[in-house]
This record gives sequence, C-alpha cells and structure tokens, in this order.
Amino acid sequence: MADKYGCEDLYVIPKYKVQVRIMLIWITIKSFVDADSDYAKNCANELQDKLNEKI
Repeated sequence: MADKYGCEDLYVIPKYKVQVRIMLIWITIKSFVDADSDYAKNCANELQDKLNEKI
C-alpha cells in the first residue's frame, strides 16, 4: 500500500558514524552504510575499538 506521497515499501538504511572530538568539534572519521545494519554497526564498532587501543 502506498503512503500519502504515492511511495511504496520505503525503508531506512541506518548510517553509523565513527567520530572523534577535537577541541569541542566532532569530526567524522568514517561512515558505514549497508542494507545489513548489523554488519555496518560491527564495522563501526571495530574501527572505534582500534582507535581506542593504546599504542
């Protein structure tokens, strides 16, 4: 069934951003977008973990 704009089967693909805060400004390092939201979230979490590792 179409919505009031005539569009059918609309869905949202989530976007996960990995950001760092530098002097009160948030900077996006990388964005992850995929139809499989679990995969995109896992990729973002993996990058975040790598950034948080102490060298």
